[in-house]
Amino acid sequence: MRLSAACLLVLAALAAWTGAASAQPRQLPPLAPAANDGLKRAFTQGRLTEAQYALERARSLFRLGAVRREFGDVERPGPRDATLILRDLALRLRELSGAERREAEQLLARPDDGDVPDGAGNGWTAPPAEQAMICSADPTIEICVHWVFTVGDPDAPPPEDTTPANGVPDQVDVTLAELEAVWNKEIVDLDYRAPRPDDQSSNDGGGPELDVYLDDIGTPNVGLFGYCTTDDPDAEDPFVFVFSAYCVLDDDYSAAQFGVPPEEHGFLKVTAAHEFHHASQFAYDGVEDLWFMEGTATNMEETVYPTVNDNVFFLNLYSPLTRPASPLDRGGFGDSEYGSWIF
Repeated sequence: MRLSAACLLVLAALAAWTGAASAQPRQLPPLAPAANDGLKRAFTQGRLTEAQYALERARSLFRLGAVRREFGDVERPGPRDATLILRDLALRLRELSGAERREAEQLLARPDDGDVPDGAGNGWTAPPAEQAMICSADPTIEICVHWVFTVGDPDAPPPEDTTPANGVPDQVDVTLAELEAVWNKEIVDLDYRAPRPDDQSSNDGGGPELDVYLDDIGTPNVGLFGYCTTDDPDAEDPFVFVFSAYCVLDDDYSAAQFGVPPEEHGFLKVTAAHEFHHASQFAYDGVEDLWFMEGTATNMEETVYPTVNDNVFFLNLYSPLTRPASPLDRGGFGDSEYGSWIF
């Protein structure tokens, strides 16, 4: 078939338009919602840029007292909020420089990164000789779990090693087993995209696998269930939408910190399902709106572990069922982004 000159011109113009459209810089999603606290007021009054606000909100995850001393009544982030707060910072990293840039990099760094001082983020204090790693024995499951075995170190999981007695703490064995179950359900059964290999990161954890670090993030002065974030340089590239992830889970999910779980290892199970899905999301588009990313990740808790039902909590308080007149993407009340999972 021969094409006319006019048709060729149209096709050429269409190709040029498509190429130009694909080269457009991404539009960043809105910052994660927060109460109208001292930090939010500083931002709305123009005293902080978006990037500076994202940095201070990320600092409040680990150093809330320091942020309050500077900005007054700053809200403590919720126990599930760290992933998107840190995502906001990673996307705006290129807008920071000097000391602010260095602090942002420390907050985004992995626990085993020696450049992260104690208290600046989620850094381990144990030396490399007292850190260990175990990866899935299934070659199709690209996950490694990292932990500290220093006796008395708050970041070390409980030392009990009985089921099985294999030289690895039981908490590490259980964590890896739950992550393997999550991988098999989300990646194998449901055919979601596996997390992107992290070989571009300056710290790749020893290989391209998804690295999961056990850390004392459930401690009362932090109070997090877990999170996934990124140290992939692509995250700050304005033309890139996909990037790798690493994750951090609590080292013991102590009932004293979180309350009685809905079933044995219940908090570990739903946190692993939820946070792992964020790592998978980053392999599609890590720049999506918060309500969509949190809603689908919360839904994954029910999909992988239907008997735990921790996400039902959000239906009673913060969901389209209780606020049917509030748009999904503009809820702005409570934890409505988590309640959107029912949609």
